Amino acid sequence: DPSPISPYGKHKYNAEKICETTKQNHQIKTLNLRICSVYGPSLKKQIFWDVYSKSLENSDVIELNGTGEEQRDFIYIEDLCKVISIILKEDRFSNSILSVGNGIPTTIKSVVDLYLGILHVKKEVLFNGVSRPGDPFMMKAPMDDLNEMNYQPSFTLEGGLQEYAKWLRKI
Repeated sequence: DPSPISPYGKHKYNAEKICETTKQNHQIKTLNLRICSVYGPSLKKQIFWDVYSKSLENSDVIELNGTGEEQRDFIYIEDLCKVISIILKEDRFSNSILSVGNGIPTTIKSVVDLYLGILHVKKEVLFNGVSRPGDPFMMKAPMDDLNEMNYQPSFTLEGGLQEYAKWLRKI
């Protein structure tokens, strides 16, 4: 059994255990999705919102937590919806756990640099070295199950960030 150390991880683990119990007690098929770093329009939290908000401040520097070397597997919201649609069509409820991402870990530093370029923002980014307890250094979804379902992302990280930036310009 995993031993999650963050409150978020503990809640996810508890949800998985509830599904397992539901299957055992009521013969109801379940599927738990472990979704990697999803982003897209309407999301007003997490890294891309934070960077955008800080880019509007009257400062030449954007300070972020961590080292910048942490890696995340980003998935655009429309690609996540695509995965969910495939799961529903194929009746993939097999009392299991499915990690969802694109299988491409990207450093926070490189994604922030890419994003600031898309936003046309020229500010220095400083990482303060402070990490939240329980945050993993690297997240990457194993792609075997998604590949088996013939999932192909529609959005590259850059393309998804461009869509997010379009939405930001409208709000």
